[in-house]
Amino acid sequence: MKNGLRPITPLIRSTTTNHHNHLSISSSLQTYIDSPTPSQGQKIHSHLIKSGFRPNTNLSIKLQILYIKCGQLSYARQMFDQIPHQTLSAYNFMISAYIKQCRTDDSLALLRKLAFSDEKPDGFSFSMALKLSSSLNSLNLAREVHTQIVKCGCESDDVLFTALVDSYAKNARVGYARLVFDEMSRRNIVCGTAMITGYMNQRSFGDAEDIFDRMVDKDVVVFNAMIEGYSRTAETAMRALEIYDSMRSLGFSPTVSTFSSVIGACSVLAAFDFATQVHAQLVKFNALANVKPASALVDTYCKCGKIGEARALFDRMAERNVFSWTSMIDGYGRNGVPREALLLFEQMRKTEKVRPNHVTFLGVLSACAHAGWVCEGRAIFESMESDYALTPRMEHYACMVDALGRAGRLGEALQFIEGMPERAGLDVWGALLGAARVHGDIGMANLAAREMFEGERGGRAGAYVALSNVLAEAGEWEGVREVREMMVERGVAKNSGQSWVGADEGLRGFGVGDQNRALKGSSKRAGKVTCQATSIPADRVPDMEKRKLMNLLLLGAISLPTAGMLVPYATFFAPPGSGGAGGGTVAKDALGNDVIAAEWLKNHGPGDRTLTQGLKSLALAHADVDEGKVVFVPWVETDFRTGSYDKSCLQGQRSQGGRLGPGPTQAMG
Repeated sequence: MKNGLRPITPLIRSTTTNHHNHLSISSSLQTYIDSPTPSQGQKIHSHLIKSGFRPNTNLSIKLQILYIKCGQLSYARQMFDQIPHQTLSAYNFMISAYIKQCRTDDSLALLRKLAFSDEKPDGFSFSMALKLSSSLNSLNLAREVHTQIVKCGCESDDVLFTALVDSYAKNARVGYARLVFDEMSRRNIVCGTAMITGYMNQRSFGDAEDIFDRMVDKDVVVFNAMIEGYSRTAETAMRALEIYDSMRSLGFSPTVSTFSSVIGACSVLAAFDFATQVHAQLVKFNALANVKPASALVDTYCKCGKIGEARALFDRMAERNVFSWTSMIDGYGRNGVPREALLLFEQMRKTEKVRPNHVTFLGVLSACAHAGWVCEGRAIFESMESDYALTPRMEHYACMVDALGRAGRLGEALQFIEGMPERAGLDVWGALLGAARVHGDIGMANLAAREMFEGERGGRAGAYVALSNVLAEAGEWEGVREVREMMVERGVAKNSGQSWVGADEGLRGFGVGDQNRALKGSSKRAGKVTCQATSIPADRVPDMEKRKLMNLLLLGAISLPTAGMLVPYATFFAPPGSGGAGGGTVAKDALGNDVIAAEWLKNHGPGDRTLTQGLKSLALAHADVDEGKVVFVPWVETDFRTGSYDKSCLQGQRSQGGRLGPGPTQAMG
């Protein structure tokens, strides 16, 4: 008797369908179902067919389960269809098998058949239906199942309600999920985790924290949900690291999922020091052998600019997947080592185990674009379809346009766009616009920008800023004004950026116009320039930099006090009459005479503000006019958190012949 299994030949001695034979065959089938080699049980079915033995409902279900265990769902469905009276268990086994094999259409059809049968669904049936609603993102199915649960009186089934909460949360209906959650008599960890995940996906961090704080029993999965939710963006990633520290202090051991999320937070923050600590913990917990966190760590090191550390870790990896290779290739490209990116890509192509995907090609094409290697980039682009049957996506076309544009071949880039098999997207036109800005091609910039404006209602703020930069660098101030008015008319706003810096207290974030006192203190201790305006001779500032700074100010992309944090000087050259600058106020000396810039700068150093004459409370932009006079242009700052200006005040200033009038402003310094 092999493997302890019963011989099948003695069971088929007679075609008589007696009770003893059914029990014996059922027992043998169950033995094979529970064994590691269920396929051997198919011999029983073969003998049954040859002997003319007709299985009853119980045996048919056993055969159905046997074929499910063997992964042969077509034969399992045949057995299901042959059952004279299909029982609820037969339905449940078949539906569950379909869901596990991701055959959503078949499982949904069978659920509908069950609904119209004489069988009454139970909690297991409803739980599978809820799983299906989650995979299909079908809110209607979740609602329908919820209705049936109430009708069947299953409200007290906490396991079923947990599945309902999970389904609503995954269908982005956290409000419905919360209603069910609040009705539960006993809220378990699984249910709480589902709520946290749902809130995190909706960026409702306060609600997620509320659920987290109210949970009496927490496990590592709950902490993972919080860490993963916060690790996605730079604005929230610091909180992910804080929760990770809290989890460790409570004695929970991190899992592979924990490490992956924490490393992701380090990646978006470019927090190299914290990443090295996580690296040490990976070694301590023997988790570095897992390809997922190891690959994530390679990606993080690359984004921190530590390309040597990334390559050393990459070379030590026992196993590499496509993400490992892609992260390293992309890292070389981003860190200005395109030759290494191409060499590693060629090495990857020779590896039989891993094939490059769309993201891999995007990384290597980006490296070629930044290096100006048009020929190499074109060959790689064409190999996507010819060698790997990968259809290029819009971002791959954008990389090729970027490569051509950086090489100054704008006409060829436009021809490439016109030859695309589908309408060019915003990224493609954005690449052309960026190239036109670099090369000062106003005509091409206008063409690309107009296409971007038409391609998306309102357009991207970056497109307006880029076009305005081109016009400003060419001295087309009227064009700059028109772009600004177009932005206001279409309601396009430039989102404020945010950065992170290391301070004594750890990582600190700051945004455009941030007046955080603690941050100021840290930056002053570090010798950084904060919100202090300074004056320097015009000839010490490159023309392009003057125009860029002026243009950013006119478009509202940065506030004047913030500019002092961004550059080692905060002098903004805003010609009178341009955009929203107005006429400005000419500085006077003690005798009331206009101050000539060249003469004044001989005896006054950077940061001197003695000429403001009662305007010291104003945020001032220093303008160098054609006559060489020092001109102060005040900007009215009303909200340092958003960097917005007082529009009503600006309107009043325009009504005064284009000159800026005084108004309440934030003091500088």
